[in-house]
Amino acid sequence: MTESANKVPGLNMLSNEHHESLFFVWKVRQGLVNGTPIELVGDYCVWYWKNYIKPHFCREEQVLFSFIAADDKLMVQLKQHRKDLHELFMELRQCADPLLIGMFASLLEFHIRFEERIFFPYLQQKLSPAESEIAFSLLKNIADPVYTWKEPFWQPK
Repeated sequence: MTESANKVPGLNMLSNEHHESLFFVWKVRQGLVNGTPIELVGDYCVWYWKNYIKPHFCREEQVLFSFIAADDKLMVQLKQHRKDLHELFMELRQCADPLLIGMFASLLEFHIRFEERIFFPYLQQKLSPAESEIAFSLLKNIADPVYTWKEPFWQPK
């Protein structure tokens, strides 16, 4: 967990989800290295987007984005990352291409690092203690079901 997540308790949950998504990135890259059929890796990316990334983005947008002005420089950058990720995802959904999957994984990793290293510390500076409590209350009341992927293609055979 990041230092900023410790100062704003509601960010702990999001940081944990970021950790899971970095593990997703590793799994995708490992699958590509292992020679896993690209369709299977593509299916995994679609599944992960629908079950984890999209709900995570919705949670952040519903709660955290309400505390920062829409035209804030970092908010604009964050929204652009998400737009780029969504566009790559839509292309990947149409065609499971190794290059596209690699780009998607790299952009997701970059986005997560940006949130953890830049946006979360910025957010914790901006939020008052009362706003931190509100964010924490809202975030802890929004929980995603846990899903499990059927085939661990990232493991060596």
